[in-house]
Amino acid sequence: MEDLLKDNFALYLKYSIGDSIIAVEFIKKFYETIANDPQLKIEKQITTSSQIGVELIRNEIGRENYKQFLGYEKFSGYEVPARMAFNFNSKKTKGWSVLGLPPHILDGERALHGGRNETFIYGYYPDKCLYDYDLASAYGTALLMISDVDWKVYKQVWDISEINARSIGFARVKFKFFDWVKYPTFPVRTAYGLLFPLEGDTYITWTELYTAVKNEMLESYEILESRLYKRKDKETIPLIVSRQIMKRKEYGKDEIENFIYKLSVNSIYGKFAESSYNNDSINIKKSFEADKIVKRYTQNGSLYNPMLAAFVTGYIRALAGEYLLYFQNNGVEVTSVTTDGFLINRRLTDDEMKSVGYLSRLTSWIRDYWVNDNNVLELKHYGESAFSFRARGYMTMKKFSEDINKTGKDDPRLVARGGLQIKDKDLDNIIRILFEKFLNAKPDNTYNQKRSSNLEDYLDGIESYTMICQEVSENMDFDHKRNPIDIKPSLIDYKGQTYEKIVFNTIPWNTVDEFLTVRDRYKKYLQNRSNNNKLQSIADYEDFSKYLNREGKEEIEILTKIVYCLLLIGVKRKDIPKILEVSKDFVSKRIKSKRFQNIRLGRQKITPISDYILQFHRDLVDKNIAKLDKAFGDQILKLIA
Repeated sequence: MEDLLKDNFALYLKYSIGDSIIAVEFIKKFYETIANDPQLKIEKQITTSSQIGVELIRNEIGRENYKQFLGYEKFSGYEVPARMAFNFNSKKTKGWSVLGLPPHILDGERALHGGRNETFIYGYYPDKCLYDYDLASAYGTALLMISDVDWKVYKQVWDISEINARSIGFARVKFKFFDWVKYPTFPVRTAYGLLFPLEGDTYITWTELYTAVKNEMLESYEILESRLYKRKDKETIPLIVSRQIMKRKEYGKDEIENFIYKLSVNSIYGKFAESSYNNDSINIKKSFEADKIVKRYTQNGSLYNPMLAAFVTGYIRALAGEYLLYFQNNGVEVTSVTTDGFLINRRLTDDEMKSVGYLSRLTSWIRDYWVNDNNVLELKHYGESAFSFRARGYMTMKKFSEDINKTGKDDPRLVARGGLQIKDKDLDNIIRILFEKFLNAKPDNTYNQKRSSNLEDYLDGIESYTMICQEVSENMDFDHKRNPIDIKPSLIDYKGQTYEKIVFNTIPWNTVDEFLTVRDRYKKYLQNRSNNNKLQSIADYEDFSKYLNREGKEEIEILTKIVYCLLLIGVKRKDIPKILEVSKDFVSKRIKSKRFQNIRLGRQKITPISDYILQFHRDLVDKNIAKLDKAFGDQILKLIA
């Protein structure tokens, strides 16, 4: 639009006025829709779509009772602890705040994870057909499963015979999936997002554990900590949500009302999950009136309940996981999973869209009961000539022959850009641009990404409110959330030129540590070369593989030398595994080695680590030295560096 403003002001004005009219018409329709909904009974002006969820809950349960319904306890007094909501006008604490939510409910944050986003197959497959299936109304469906809860009655559980797929609560579980499981279902948090390893230790919901056990995916598991809440024989949330889903069905997919009712359901989950401890937000209206920054304290969302939010996200992951298991067992190839949907290589039958296991059967029955629809899945997109390169980065490039004349919103092809910003709005152009970026991926490729200027800087007069152009790296590498296998060359003929790329399948990582080792070394691999796009050919992966092996050997050698130093300066043998976070066997082998015996007897010296190697492993050395007394640390540095 900035270019249009400079080149053709009249056309710019026409577009701007048109956009403004569209925005006004949407707001008008938004308010008309919620004003005519008998379930909402709005008593105040709604300024955000998320407030619809709040009003739905308040009006059904009662404005005086909805906090108790969510497990909050009232408090009184004038002291203002940290994190407490505060009324700056009266200088008194409000009647409710997040502090009114007991710790046993706040602990649910441990099991509140995001969606599952993974790419299982990498590369371009010109003859492959893909079908994009979504869980039908995923968040709404999960909300239909929630019974009312007696938040004051809860206990620890050690045996899953006491739970079912609709149980509310969480468990910390030490787990190991069978080696044959291609798509493990328990999320583990890492610095790089969620990982789904074959074994580990994590917090999950009861739905996730119950479904994995029922589907016989686990070789072993141990509940280390847990909480199970008592469910009541009443279903308030499903009653509210089902009404909104049924209202949505009255409108076509392209009608604004359909979108508004979808927002009304999703906003309930959004408010359950909304957490913002000690956040200051800008009060836009007052800032403009005062011509300066005016901030307000933002407490947690008014419906915040991490236990209910965790149930919703856990239910969606468990249901998607059950389908992934079915696909594995029935020869269906899965290209990727994205929160509530997956790309697969064949069309499903009507029966498969309703159920493939215990949890999907339950879901189908519940959906039929509440919203007269027993389909668990719905087909969203499809096409052929498949291409995928990382989580949320994939597309089907061609239409099926029978869809050749479908355009615009009727075009069935799927395109997900993987975070890459592409200006063009035409689907064919987007596909072409994204594919050419993949073909021409080089280490130093960058592109200009646009973002709006900082609102706070604008209000402070530091910069004008405009679009800022920023140069960013253009990375087409795999994200390594899974372990690549069967890496093969792929020759692609495109516009008279042949490109050498790669294709590969993946398997899950055994442990988080295994993933972090590779991911951290990949990060180093990038840092010590050019920016991105290092793994685009067989030669690239062979080079990276050599680098991984070399890095592993170098780290072992550094740890070995630190073990020798600790022993020489008098650190007890039994304390070393804990200090260095290595196994007892690792230390024992070093002590028994002929090399250490020669060092101990003075026949051989510890060879210092070269500066070249040390530059790549400085963090490893510093991390271990930092655990020691300064005098010991200095001694070790003299010996090895």
